[in-house]
Amino acid sequence: MTLHAISRYMDQPTQKMMETLIKRKLKYEGFAKQCKRWQWTALLSLAILLFYFVITANKGGSLQPEAMIATLLGHEVFLFWIMAEVFAFYASYYYKKKEEKAEDEYHRLRCEIITKKHRLMAAIRSVERA
Repeated sequence: MTLHAISRYMDQPTQKMMETLIKRKLKYEGFAKQCKRWQWTALLSLAILLFYFVITANKGGSLQPEAMIATLLGHEVFLFWIMAEVFAFYASYYYKKKEEKAEDEYHRLRCEIITKKHRLMAAIRSVERA
C-alpha cells in the first residue's frame, strides 16, 4: 500500500505526519549521500596529493624532511591542493552534522508515529470490515 492508497483511512493530522516523515527521510538520505560523496572526494584527493608529493619530493634524490618541506612550500600547486583538501574535509564534516540532525528529526517523528500506529491500524481494520 502506498501513502496515497491508505490516505482515505487516515485523519488529516496523521496524513500530514506521514508526508512529513517521508520528506524527512528523503532529506536525511540526501545529506547522507552528500556526506559520503565528500568523504570519498577528500580521501581520493588526499591519496593523489600524497602520491604527487612523494614523486615530486623524490625528484631531488632524497626524501629528507628538509627537502620535503622545501618542496611542499616551494610549489603553489601543493598549497592550493592542501586548501582544496581542507575544504573537502570541512564539507564532509558539515554534511555529517546535517545528516545527524536530519536523522534525529526523522527518528523523533518516526517514534511519534509508531505510538499512534495502534489507533491507525484499528481505524483501517474497522473501515475494511464495513
